[in-house]
Amino acid sequence: MEINQNSIYSRNKRIIIVIGILLLVITSPLNLFIDEKSLQIIDFLTVVGFNIIIFSWCHYDSLERNEPFAAGWRLLIILLGIFALFIYLVKTRGFKQGLIAVGKTILIFVVAIITAGITTALIMLIKQAVQS
Repeated sequence: MEINQNSIYSRNKRIIIVIGILLLVITSPLNLFIDEKSLQIIDFLTVVGFNIIIFSWCHYDSLERNEPFAAGWRLLIILLGIFALFIYLVKTRGFKQGLIAVGKTILIFVVAIITAGITTALIMLIKQAVQS
């Protein structure tokens, strides 16, 4: 059986998206349990984690499209994070398809934030119920 490289890259991109959502959902409720100084460190590490996730997604996307992923893109992702992803999507897909991809990305991000908020609220309710 022959394995299609593009399907492997697409699967890896989906896995990376799930990891990003899980990162947000898992780190959001931490403010209920951790002191302010430690929380700042976790926030910084979360941002670094998201930049690594964006970097990995762009890397697999460039492999899937057989396009080079130049050092300039890597630096841009490190410096601009999610905004570099938006630029990458428009640049690699053209204006119209790029905007559609940016819209999908924003939608995924909004769903992740809502999920993180619901998770945090549920954990807060459980914490209050246990303390009562």
